[in-house]
Amino acid sequence: MTTDNLRADPDALPGATHTDARELVDGLPRKSIPSVAVPEQTTQRRRIGLGRGLGDLIPNGEQSSVPTQLQPAAGQSPMIVRVAVIESAGGVTVEIEDGAGGIHSELVSGEGSVDDAVMNGVALIVDGSHGAQIDVTEVETAEGTVVMVTAARDDQRSVGAAFVEYGRPYAIARAGLSALLHL
Repeated sequence: MTTDNLRADPDALPGATHTDARELVDGLPRKSIPSVAVPEQTTQRRRIGLGRGLGDLIPNGEQSSVPTQLQPAAGQSPMIVRVAVIESAGGVTVEIEDGAGGIHSELVSGEGSVDDAVMNGVALIVDGSHGAQIDVTEVETAEGTVVMVTAARDDQRSVGAAFVEYGRPYAIARAGLSALLHL
């Protein structure tokens, strides 16, 4: 095989074998490939006095995870930031995060419901106890579903309501917070 066949049809080498291809490649003119000088590697020394250490760069785990704008000011009413219903092999747990970064967990008991666990968590946020009688009612309106929470303690009663925009537990927490704050 010669390079004449290659020049005639550069896309095909009819009947060529592996050996023919090798001979053809070996017969092509060579160009010199420039070499690149690789610098000799030196051992790198640690720079001293530049920047801070890792201890300063990694945030302290004890710092508040709640942004400043969400933390309640002195005298401000508590708020609900997040409600999570967690199902596991150990049971169902409701976690409620307040505006100060506190997370209140309530285990759903066998005879209780998620609604009860949510309200127990909200009561802990408001006053640290659950001395109120709670009733949760759901109402369908033309605008959407509304949950109403009625709270009664001693001779006082209060009601809070919220639209179910995201999930029922979050709406119950908001309505319950409103009801308990006005007792």
